[in-house]
Amino acid sequence: MWRDAWSRTLEMASRHFADLRVTNGRITNGCAGLTLAQYLLARETHTSVDQITLDDIRRLIPGDAGQDPAEIPRQWGERLQALGHNLDVTDDPIIRTWQASTHRGRFDTRPGNPHR
Repeated sequence: MWRDAWSRTLEMASRHFADLRVTNGRITNGCAGLTLAQYLLARETHTSVDQITLDDIRRLIPGDAGQDPAEIPRQWGERLQALGHNLDVTDDPIIRTWQASTHRGRFDTRPGNPHR
């Protein structure tokens, strides 16, 4: 399911950012967030990634409801744990993506970074 979410993210990003690559850092965090959102929703609803809508994804992100955006990493981490993921491992690509986007605020692609 993770690969499906990633493939769908790449397809969506290429439609809107044809001149950018996901790995160049300009859209990396957005793509990571979109992939994580699709994965979470698909797993939680027991459906396929292609059934997840933009409205579904928007509901994961606080709007004007007074929710603190800083709570998103903690909440998504709890949701990943509920799905059976260990937030401290480095050999799970889903958790590596979550760690990189939450612990660094951006993807650090320097050699030796365990979250690459």
